[in-house]
Amino acid sequence: MKKSKYLLVLIVFVLVSCSNINIISKIDDYVCEIDNRKDLIKTEMDRTIDFSDANGKLYKIIIQVESDSIQKYDFYYKEEKLIFAKVLKAIRKEKSEIDTIVKSEMYFDKGILIKQIGEKSGIFDAKEIYLLADVFTVRGLGTEQKNQ
Repeated sequence: MKKSKYLLVLIVFVLVSCSNINIISKIDDYVCEIDNRKDLIKTEMDRTIDFSDANGKLYKIIIQVESDSIQKYDFYYKEEKLIFAKVLKAIRKEKSEIDTIVKSEMYFDKGILIKQIGEKSGIFDAKEIYLLADVFTVRGLGTEQKNQ
């Protein structure tokens, strides 16, 4: 009886792992497809660059912020939902000298983080990154202007 429980748990674990691998593979393919599209319209505003199609459908937003550190965010959207985030933070030691570069890639499915690569020392919180992407989605879609 104990062996069958362990076997069942192992089978469920393998199935869930395979499902996540499949989702991640599809997200990687989608990100590559978006990066290779030539028909997307690039709109620059402040420190953001939005990429959308002729119908206004949002696919990607790039944000770059400079203060005591340099932060760059690449957010990829599918059907107005964040599916992939690439985050880069360069921490300055001196005014012109970069001390540390931290990168992270986050895969989301239905708003839930399913995989994070390269996260170091808890610098990036997936929930905060998701909320930031959500704020810029509203801005990128222009919905804040529609609601006013």
